[in-house]
Amino acid sequence: MGTNHKEYMRTYMKEYRKKYKEKNTEKVKEWSNKANKKWRENNKEKLKEIVTNWRENHHNNIWKVYILPNADYYVGYTKAIKPRMYRHKQDGRDYSDYMILHECSTKQEAMEYEKIYHKLGFPGGKKK
Repeated sequence: MGTNHKEYMRTYMKEYRKKYKEKNTEKVKEWSNKANKKWRENNKEKLKEIVTNWRENHHNNIWKVYILPNADYYVGYTKAIKPRMYRHKQDGRDYSDYMILHECSTKQEAMEYEKIYHKLGFPGGKKK
């Protein structure tokens, strides 16, 4: 089979899935919710382990003050850098080449550093 056939099948299946999903959205949601609930009930310990591992890998109890040079030098702080960068991506900011300016042991310390950068003219923080 040539690459044209493979490409055709990919396109066909993509369109088929899209049409199926449009037709059966409620059925799929209902089935998915039931399946998720059943899996959670049957795997409580495994789920607890997954959540604990995720928290340990993403939080580390170290607050980070960071800057986004490609997004007008936006300055912010977070405890979980990967999920925060993903959120910046969703908001349309260019988070590539982000840099961690400070690592702090408390949230208040990170907030103080961020406040200093904002007073210097760097954008970021909560809009009022």
